[in-house]
Amino acid sequence: MSCNLKTFIYSLSILLIYSIFFQCKEEGTNKIPITTSSEEALSYFLEGKDLSEKLRLEEAYKFFQKAIGEDPDFALAHLYSSITAPNAEVRLEELENAISLKNHVTEGERLIIEGMEATFSGSYKKQQDCYRKLVELYPEDEQAYYLLGNSYFSQHDYNLALGEYRRATEINANFAPVYNQLGYAHKYLGNYQEAEEAFKQYIKLISDDPNPHDSYAELQMKMGKFQKSISLYEKALKIEPEFFNSYIGIATNLNFLGRHKEARQVLKKALEIPHSKERRYYLYYALSVSFVDEGKFDSAKAVLKNTSGKDFSNLHLLDFVTLTGVINEELGEVEKAENNYKQASEILTEVNLPEDIKNRIKQNLLYHKASLFLRTNDIAEAKKITREFGEKADSTQNRHQLWLYHELLGRIAMKENNFTEALGEFRRSNLENPYNLFRMAQAYYAMGDISKAREFLEKTIHHNTFNSLEYALVRHRAEEMLGKF
Repeated sequence: MSCNLKTFIYSLSILLIYSIFFQCKEEGTNKIPITTSSEEALSYFLEGKDLSEKLRLEEAYKFFQKAIGEDPDFALAHLYSSITAPNAEVRLEELENAISLKNHVTEGERLIIEGMEATFSGSYKKQQDCYRKLVELYPEDEQAYYLLGNSYFSQHDYNLALGEYRRATEINANFAPVYNQLGYAHKYLGNYQEAEEAFKQYIKLISDDPNPHDSYAELQMKMGKFQKSISLYEKALKIEPEFFNSYIGIATNLNFLGRHKEARQVLKKALEIPHSKERRYYLYYALSVSFVDEGKFDSAKAVLKNTSGKDFSNLHLLDFVTLTGVINEELGEVEKAENNYKQASEILTEVNLPEDIKNRIKQNLLYHKASLFLRTNDIAEAKKITREFGEKADSTQNRHQLWLYHELLGRIAMKENNFTEALGEFRRSNLENPYNLFRMAQAYYAMGDISKAREFLEKTIHHNTFNSLEYALVRHRAEEMLGKF
């Protein structure tokens, strides 16, 4: 299963650094400069920077726009406006503005802009090249290491990311955002003690901000400490009642505790607060996940269907339709799922996005097409589409799509009873997706290795993934399969 459009939208908001230090453009400076002709613009920018460090993106966006009002040629203000923008259309417009100004700023600023440009185009190698060059130019700037670390993090190279984050802390031990990323990198690696230490340091540095408590809450959730996690999310909301991510976190914990009705009450309360389209998108997505986790698939589909009249962009509507297709596919309603994916393709023609981004979305829809052929046991067609998908993924070297390619190959091997081959392919897929862990359990079971099957079922059941449709689809299936042992 894949919700790659959702992941893509979110990742664009977090990949770039959340802190830039102003330095006058003097000879010998060891920090990345900021080019602006206005002290007032700089003041607004720094206020926005402070808010964006704390992931208060909507508030930060307003200050970056004020900075642009004072200096329309302020390249980094346009770039940060892109990162914190309320919707994809503004995000792309502001990125284009920043790109148009990149030859009028210092080399460090240009590399940051080109790195973000590469992020949008899906060229992660170019992105990393930009940030490696930035580290070479500014070896005493924690920002450069943080950016490079975030680039590795976005590609799930957590050990490499940890090295860059540690270097950032060596330069500036009070650089709060890096401890958040350190905590998440350790969490994904299963280093829970180290993750806890990082999040506690993050809290210590900015204890009056909601995000450190929210991040620590997610770690507690991952560890299965659901009530403690809820308490931490509630603490974040006491600090900032509109911090929407904490509402989703509480709802996710309540789903795991079997308190689905309460979970949806929390999400509906959050929807009463005025939010951007993007934040409302995540809240509606969370509502559908809660229904799926409870086994109420028709209610989940109704949530996704009823979003069409709620002023969402075509990009969001495309994702809602795709998610409906994923649910229908899981239910075995192949014809309905096929119609959903066709509708998504039609919506895509109306979406105002650069061609390289639209091509990536088309590629993801191709994945779903191959998946449907697997559902109907048309192995020949599934192989044909998978080959096409793999060629495109290989040409771009997009990590996420290469994972999907190997997932498809693993599923094809399962259909052909080549279980050893299937396990090899699944190991090369995204193992942070609990559905792939479940598939590995199925493969081991088919081979008669009950011990390994049990191990991977346990991993699936206790994955405790934050607000995940894939997890909601597979968690109870894994419990039922384990119960039969």
